[in-house]
Amino acid sequence: MTSQIQNSPPPHKTLVFSIALNGYQWLYQQHLLSHQAYAKKNNYEYVVISKPSISNLGMECCWLKLVLLKAALVNGYQSVMFVDADALINKNCPPIDEIFVDGKYLYMANGYTGRFNSGVMIAKKSEALINWLNKLILSRCQHLPSIDSTGWGENGHIIHFSKQVNFIKVLHHRWNNTFDEKLNDHIRHFSYGPMRTSKLKTLAHHVLRRSLGLLVKYVFAKQGVNHVLASDVLQLETQRVIVNYPQFQSTHKYRAIAR
Repeated sequence: MTSQIQNSPPPHKTLVFSIALNGYQWLYQQHLLSHQAYAKKNNYEYVVISKPSISNLGMECCWLKLVLLKAALVNGYQSVMFVDADALINKNCPPIDEIFVDGKYLYMANGYTGRFNSGVMIAKKSEALINWLNKLILSRCQHLPSIDSTGWGENGHIIHFSKQVNFIKVLHHRWNNTFDEKLNDHIRHFSYGPMRTSKLKTLAHHVLRRSLGLLVKYVFAKQGVNHVLASDVLQLETQRVIVNYPQFQSTHKYRAIAR
């Protein structure tokens, strides 16, 4: 289903949001504070998704970033910036308006593998982008070629479906620095890879991932669900999230999941 962008915009034209569920809201408190400070400095609206604190999607809750990005655009924001909870926005980070060029609606940087890293995504309102996000969400259970796959989550699908899309602009990796410790970057992303040097954080991630995996298997085995990313599951989880966050709610009946 193609969503129509509404004509009545929210009070702020730009939204910055992050998702911090499943323990990330405690593990990366300082990083989230940097997001809040950046938004306040530039008069952007900011929200961190931290409810419900435990997601039934487990680690696959990262798919919510695409559903919520779409919802924010449909709900009238002119531009939206998503930042992973484990990314730190430095004080020198400029306003996102400085990167915008005509005809480009999605802005991402390459990670340490040389492929897009979805830890920072900046979007401008566009029907073409809404339709692309619908396609991407629909693809969530699709098998990917090994050259694009990241093993789990939405990032591999973004890599795969971004090829030859002319409204996507590649940003310098200072906007999402996952590997260059010496770079004077705007956003430093401590994702899995060269930047994650803390043994304690690595252990915490391992424990969280294993615990969440066991929890999700138990919950969905009881419900007889075959795949955590089945349409009804993602739809239900989206509704559990947006009930707490008006930034993603529509004046019309909300339909976040492409069918």
